[in-house]
Amino acid sequence: MGLLARGVSGLVRALKRQGLGGKDESCCVGWPGWCAFWAPLKKLGFLSDDPVDGLSCKVSPRQFLVKFMGPQLQYRDDEKDIVVMHNVFKGVKDGRKKSIVTNLIIERDLEKGLFAMNQGVGYPVSIVARMMANKEIERKGLLSPAIDIPYDSFMEQLGLRGITIDEKEEIGETIYC
Repeated sequence: MGLLARGVSGLVRALKRQGLGGKDESCCVGWPGWCAFWAPLKKLGFLSDDPVDGLSCKVSPRQFLVKFMGPQLQYRDDEKDIVVMHNVFKGVKDGRKKSIVTNLIIERDLEKGLFAMNQGVGYPVSIVARMMANKEIERKGLLSPAIDIPYDSFMEQLGLRGITIDEKEEIGETIYC
């Protein structure tokens, strides 16, 4: 499941509401070469928190990387990040093949200063917290997003914050047993 799909519980609720129990083929989009860049650095110990022996002060490889590379890796004030999610849910409902395809794109909000991932994680959490405070969600304890979060209300609140999920449904051929 894509990283953002874990935060946007409405997608799971949509699947359940449509009567589909299928395979989730989502993915997260990262820049090409991400793992190829970081894997050797990790293997060489550059992400370690253990201080390097033989230096005049206690500094770990990770501390050095944060101080040296951190400023160079920051977004510019006018630069946007983006979250992209594509999910394909497939299954059988009422004897017919059915699929639901959902797409989500979130861009950094330069006016509010919120990165795409800030919005994709923070907004759903704040919506659910408000629902709990307003008693729209009354159950206590560990809850299931697919069961306990009111889907339509949740999706409406996401939309009011500028996050929309494009959902397309396709019904296929009848399956005979």
